[in-house]
Amino acid sequence: MTMARKWPLAFWLCVTLALAGFIFWLSLFRVAGLGGFRINDKVGHFLAYAALGFSLCSVAARVRARLPRLYVILAGICIGTLYGIGVEFAQVLFTSERECSVFDMLADLLGSAAGSGVWAGAGALFAQTGIRMRA
Repeated sequence: MTMARKWPLAFWLCVTLALAGFIFWLSLFRVAGLGGFRINDKVGHFLAYAALGFSLCSVAARVRARLPRLYVILAGICIGTLYGIGVEFAQVLFTSERECSVFDMLADLLGSAAGSGVWAGAGALFAQTGIRMRA
């Protein structure tokens, strides 16, 4: 059974939209806390956008099955970063206590790149075992 059959396009679209919505919601509203668990703001950006970059690559690989791996990776990085920039500007437009930060945008870029790189690395690992990641 191929990886594409295990994880179809609809699944990855749902994951990507849920992540994008969750990121947007967390960016506009302050969360009271997670039971005393605190995380650095930039680390949070990095981790959230790493997950988004991975899922964006999974969607792009299934939408365009013959797209070269490098273009899939670039799509994950570019779309994730542009979304992060948009969310930063949305914070300024829709909230009074949040501000636009270039360092947050940088953390979004690095996270998207890391997630896309993990996707590519997983693809290389699966290729060695005979499992296909794309449709």
